[in-house]
Amino acid sequence: MKKVGEERIARRYAVALFKSAGSKLDVYFDEAKQLLEIWRSQPGFSRLLLAPHLLTEEKKGFLERFFKGKAEAVWLGFFGLLIDKGRIGYFPQIAENFILLAEEAKGIVRARVQTAVPLGGRTAEALKAKLEKKTGKRILLLPETKPELLGGMVVILKDQIIDGSVRQRLNELREQLLAVKVA
Repeated sequence: MKKVGEERIARRYAVALFKSAGSKLDVYFDEAKQLLEIWRSQPGFSRLLLAPHLLTEEKKGFLERFFKGKAEAVWLGFFGLLIDKGRIGYFPQIAENFILLAEEAKGIVRARVQTAVPLGGRTAEALKAKLEKKTGKRILLLPETKPELLGGMVVILKDQIIDGSVRQRLNELREQLLAVKVA
């Protein structure tokens, strides 16, 4: 579970990175996603940067070799700052916050879509088009399979929930039947 202070720290660094992006927001956005994927998929990368027995200069040397020609120079400085401040472990949270800020600036809204069975390609495209028309923004669909829904779907857009699941309809029917007075 994330602590409130940790989230606040990660948010502060993400906002600073976002403000520094300027006209390079698209590049930083793509690179942040790639770096977050590397952090998560290659445990050796994060383990090395988090290793307490390695000196700061050794970690920075590794990063110089790693970033050379692969990413914007800002990332080398950013990772160096996180190492210097003892905050390198916050990188995943910082990257997630930065990505959310960048998506918002780019007019992208995340839509979690829960269905009982995997969402098909045509259905996903049709739903995406419908949500884009409704919101006036670009939609990033995040499908989830939840067999307990029985059928239909639940769409979660920021703070709005659209529940069109069979389970919800059965619950509503149950409530209506319980409300009927039998004489």
